[in-house]
Amino acid sequence: MPSCLTLFDNFLLCYSLASQIKSVYRHGAPRECTPKFEDFKFCMSIKNLSDEQRDEVWVRRRAEWWARRRLGKSSEDVWEARRCVALLSCRDRRLFVWEVLTRRTARRDVYTDPLEEKRKAAAAEAAASQA
Repeated sequence: MPSCLTLFDNFLLCYSLASQIKSVYRHGAPRECTPKFEDFKFCMSIKNLSDEQRDEVWVRRRAEWWARRRLGKSSEDVWEARRCVALLSCRDRRLFVWEVLTRRTARRDVYTDPLEEKRKAAAAEAAASQA
């Protein structure tokens, strides 16, 4: 079990600029430091117990914390969302952009192929000559 002074140091370090920036990067929000303070208060509350009882109570508390943590959100959720965006390869991105552009142009009819009419005329001549 860590000492109460160590837990208090962890609480103060939680509010440091580096810790808060890392939390915003990983989770998208500043870190909530209340659980660190709760750990410190809990440590102070079990000071009067014997060493064996204190260790047992602390281990039980940490086991409960890990169980809650595994069921809640984690930074993996953010990375999963980023991975989905990153899975679009350059080729897929180009195709996606091309599809967007062609949808836009199809609505507006802005971009027309200047040779399209000549191709249609040549195809019509070829069909007429074969008939």
